[in-house]
Amino acid sequence: MASAGRYTLKCEEVVTALPIYFFLKNGLIATDPQLKRNLKEVKHVIEGYSKLQTLFYTQVDDPSVMFVIGAWESKEMHQHGFSGSPEQNKILSLVKDQMDIDWMHYIDVDQARLPLDARVLVIVKAVVPRETHKRIFDQDFAAGTSSLGGARYGALAAWNIPKDDNEDVVRVHFSGWDNVEEATEGIANTVEHTQRMRARPEELNFFFTERSELD
Repeated sequence: MASAGRYTLKCEEVVTALPIYFFLKNGLIATDPQLKRNLKEVKHVIEGYSKLQTLFYTQVDDPSVMFVIGAWESKEMHQHGFSGSPEQNKILSLVKDQMDIDWMHYIDVDQARLPLDARVLVIVKAVVPRETHKRIFDQDFAAGTSSLGGARYGALAAWNIPKDDNEDVVRVHFSGWDNVEEATEGIANTVEHTQRMRARPEELNFFFTERSELD
């Protein structure tokens, strides 16, 4: 058995990580006391449904930008179970005046494998052309990012599981670092390298984040 927080997950179950990018409204920042109380309730409701861990992160240089990194047994459990449920409606009503979701992707990777205990978690979102050969892209990306070896908490990437036929082809990369300076130095070569790849991203975004404490 593998443990995720206070919840227990059978090893044979498939876990889908769910990164969600959202921004705060009305001048709010991540340390706002009422927002933290609401996010604590959001966490409680989601974890009560999924029986798995949900974590919040804040962008280091912009405290009005946050991420949720959830865990689900499958895409279907979230997309066709939680979505539209009374539980989801409850939390959306709670935070509707405080935040807007910009994007959300299902990725087929165990949340426990992500470097979530790092002091700085770097999230890289790459949108690639639909005809991209994913294995070649992975190989090229890996070949040019040897500097990510400095991410002593580890690094891991996964492709999105499309919600529908219209969703972009997206690769989400996570790496864990001791501090922003090391992360910046380690990531700096990545942008230059992608310009020389056989399949170049149409869009490449980097987010430097830290765990958000809700208590």
